[in-house]
Amino acid sequence: MTEKNVTTSGYKILFAILGLYAFMLLPAAALAEIKAGVFSPTRVILEGRNRSETVQLINRDAVTNTYRISTVLMEMDDQGNLVEIKNPTPSQQAVKDMFRFSPKRATLTPGAYQNIRLMVRKPANLPTGEYRVHLRAAVLPSPPKAEKTPSVQQGNIHLNILVHISIPVIARHGQGSVSLIPQTCVLDKESKCLAVRLQRTGEYSAYFGLVAYTLKPDGTKQKIAQKLGVGYYPPATQRTFHLPLEQPERAGSLSGQRIFLEILNYENLNEAAKGPWEFLLN
Repeated sequence: MTEKNVTTSGYKILFAILGLYAFMLLPAAALAEIKAGVFSPTRVILEGRNRSETVQLINRDAVTNTYRISTVLMEMDDQGNLVEIKNPTPSQQAVKDMFRFSPKRATLTPGAYQNIRLMVRKPANLPTGEYRVHLRAAVLPSPPKAEKTPSVQQGNIHLNILVHISIPVIARHGQGSVSLIPQTCVLDKESKCLAVRLQRTGEYSAYFGLVAYTLKPDGTKQKIAQKLGVGYYPPATQRTFHLPLEQPERAGSLSGQRIFLEILNYENLNEAAKGPWEFLLN
């Protein structure tokens, strides 16, 4: 191999590694749009006499994909990250076993969809509370094509990065509740956002939006930041949410101002916003 070939191959390997690193930095939602699809709806709640629901898995890719469909257990940390539970306890496994779904595999052409039937079977003497799994669809690798075996000298580097999408599937039992109370609101001038610490109490999760505003001299609201469509799951009871400022260049001028927070209930958009809560920014 000549020196030129070695150098060229080295650059190709370096660029592939850098590309992989940049790909890994993308948020999960962006990855799902690259090569996966979407679920509709994006959140399922089974409560009362409703023990089943149908969701659609839609292939938004430009090629035919085969999906492996499964349920996984996930828990939320105080930073709002959902982490898969790899080694569930017997009680956690019992929650997963409550949920049934079909089918477990689907091959979809571009734009096609698959109906997925979800069901929950509640055991006798189930305590009041909320029980949750996440429905996951993972894109399976494409069959290998008949081609010459790639080599470093040829500079052929193939990256087959698998992505998946998931949505929460929630079963509620009994007369539970949930309450959210803002504890603190701090202006983060470096990241140009408001850091809002929320306390969650009750048996249920919450799906909501946060809106922050100031009051003009005439008493009308002037929105300065918001974060919409947020999930907050048990057992987490304290979590910080970051609301990007509508006008980041105004971050410095907000110090010392009084701002107001309202919480929108995304499970019932006809319900009036809760609040406002008043804070004096640092």
